[in-house]
Amino acid sequence: MKMNALIYGMIEEQKFEAMAEEIGYERKTTFFSDLSIAEFYDINSVKDTYNRVFAEWKSDMIYFTEFVMSLNWKCWEWANTNPELSGVYVELFEKAQDYVLDNWKGDKLSYYLNTTD
Repeated sequence: MKMNALIYGMIEEQKFEAMAEEIGYERKTTFFSDLSIAEFYDINSVKDTYNRVFAEWKSDMIYFTEFVMSLNWKCWEWANTNPELSGVYVELFEKAQDYVLDNWKGDKLSYYLNTTD
């Protein structure tokens, strides 16, 4: 089978499902596979995906929390095999987490902290 972006995204989604199952988390979005499809192309596509998700979902506590989790898991996924890509994910994760910690309050912040703990 020839690898394409959708097959790659599906394979990566299975990784997300396995990691989520380990911590008892039920997936709500396709953000992990969206990032995977973007990275199939290049780092600029990852950054573009980040910008689009941030613009659309930064105030949704459930979806954006999962996006930040996806960024974090992507940092670790690539740490040993692609340090450049991992570094981009670290940068994006830190930006997203800083946004949450600086802007979310009350129930939104509690949900984020409890889910990502």
